[in-house]
Amino acid sequence: MSIWKKDSYIVAAAPAFVFLSVYFYEWGRYNFYKVPSIFISLPTTRVLMAGMAIAFFFAMLFGFVRGILRRMRSAGVVLSIFSSFLVSYLLFGLPFALISVSKHALLSTFIFPIGFMGLMALDTLATRLDKKDGGQSQAGELKSPGDKVGDPPLGLGGIAFIFVYGLFLISCFGNGQERMLRGNVCYGDKIVVATYGDQMILKVADKQTGVLSDSVYFHPLEGAELASCNPSIEGGGGFHGWPFNKAFDEDRGNSKVTKSH
Repeated sequence: MSIWKKDSYIVAAAPAFVFLSVYFYEWGRYNFYKVPSIFISLPTTRVLMAGMAIAFFFAMLFGFVRGILRRMRSAGVVLSIFSSFLVSYLLFGLPFALISVSKHALLSTFIFPIGFMGLMALDTLATRLDKKDGGQSQAGELKSPGDKVGDPPLGLGGIAFIFVYGLFLISCFGNGQERMLRGNVCYGDKIVVATYGDQMILKVADKQTGVLSDSVYFHPLEGAELASCNPSIEGGGGFHGWPFNKAFDEDRGNSKVTKSH
């Protein structure tokens, strides 16, 4: 009966997670372009299509992590240590790698996973030494490779962690996509970020440095002549490396809103 209760909680939280995941993805994009999040608009079709893509991605990601965690319990020392590094980087390194603003920031995302891998290596070696010192009686209790390894219990705290971590990772994907993939739609010399009702949200980047201005411009969508462009952009909030003193730009909320003519 408890399993049905747990599944019912997941089903009940799924619609909220889908909506919030699309919102946080857009929040990551807007954070890059230094546009206030108050202008985020989520049409129903966008929520449905993006929500399905995000749900598929997370099913694949957590299925992959779950498979690694299950293998770690019966794997050898080297494979177990490498698996711990891979899992820790996927959970705590990948989000910051997506929003890294420099090579220094990207390299610093390996600090925590490498440290965690070192701790796991010491713990694994100590555990195996203790089992060897325990004699045949303790060795006989070890699981054979054919034994089934169950999944660790997933309580309310685990579900809450997955929920919060998932939203954070999605926002990093939204920011990282704009940071790594270039290809925009422009209206004249302005970059089209998104639409807000029947208005386009526009930003201007310095032609020499590529730094985005703090101003936000609006222009009616009807009758506007748009063209594909590939500008060089130095975006907003991102990860600056460990130890960091500026994880996200603070001027995002101080953007100036003006009307385009």
